[in-house]
Amino acid sequence: MYSVKLLEGLDWPVVKQHLAQLCAAEPSKQWLLGRDQWMQKEEVEIEWNRIDQLAQLARAGFSVPLGDFADIQPNLEFVSRGGVLEGPQLLELYMLLELSQAVAQFAKDFVGRCPHLKDVQTSLYLLPHVRDRVSASIDRDGEIKDNATSELKKIRTELHGYTQKIELALQKWMQSPANAKYLQDQFFTIRSDRYVVPLKLDGNGRVDVRVVDTSGSGSSVFVEPFAIKALNDHFLQLRLRQRIEELKILRELSELVNAESEFLQYNFNTLRELDVRIAKSKLGISMNATIPSIAGSYQLDLSGAHHPLLYLQDPESSVGQDIALEAKQKCLIVSGPNAGGKTISLKIIGLLQLMARAGLLL
Repeated sequence: MYSVKLLEGLDWPVVKQHLAQLCAAEPSKQWLLGRDQWMQKEEVEIEWNRIDQLAQLARAGFSVPLGDFADIQPNLEFVSRGGVLEGPQLLELYMLLELSQAVAQFAKDFVGRCPHLKDVQTSLYLLPHVRDRVSASIDRDGEIKDNATSELKKIRTELHGYTQKIELALQKWMQSPANAKYLQDQFFTIRSDRYVVPLKLDGNGRVDVRVVDTSGSGSSVFVEPFAIKALNDHFLQLRLRQRIEELKILRELSELVNAESEFLQYNFNTLRELDVRIAKSKLGISMNATIPSIAGSYQLDLSGAHHPLLYLQDPESSVGQDIALEAKQKCLIVSGPNAGGKTISLKIIGLLQLMARAGLLL
């Protein structure tokens, strides 16, 4: 509708940047910066009313508990194609549901002060069966919990005990004088799911080992002592059993997410839109903005109108202007000396028009 040149000339991208910085979540910022939503008269008046309610709530000292949240849309698209989410991705979905619950409770408590919150509350789906299932399986670091299933707990318990057994055997092998002199250092690590030790290059062939990997510098090789080969074989089997059980858990959770993806998308959209509206209310408060009246005909009557960016930069030095154009008047001539404010006057008219179409208070 508006050309890029016009929008840039009126500093609209700068206003959007100010607005984006007031959003709590990164997806809201990117969504806002990546699009322009120009509204019609009826839509603008509804949006103004919503934003004004949120601004009044904030002025009264009440803040919607809306924090940062991740963009879950790629995850939802991934599971729709049969993909299996990993722990960190499931944690993002869990955090979104936690945030949805907190916002829904706040909306319920403050709907009397802010009727718009009723729409927010009815658009959020708590999905406790999804939240509880993910919480029971995934910890706050995005890792699968030991007790996610009884089988996983059993495997990990056995794996822990077996790990100690291998490490004791390795320490004994490394402390042997016949082996120690060929070691690059007294430590062990895991490569390719097998316990290995670093061996000097000139030690290869002098001790009973199998080369598994090389170091990044090329000065040593990582080897598996034959003395622990049987232990390593069983260790690998336990690790494979563990991963199979983990994949089973992740697949079940992913299928559960896919079954409720439509409602999770509703939650994401609702929180993102609310985040943007809260940002609009914050911008309105910082500009001491208000809801104007929309004329029923082609006319203009701005009283004490400020250039938004100049006002944000320094409210004390910003000068309000009275600009009027009656319905029968076809043009407005702006004249005066250089640096007399002509460009600012024109930008005020144009920028306030854009802000109104975007549902911002003026």
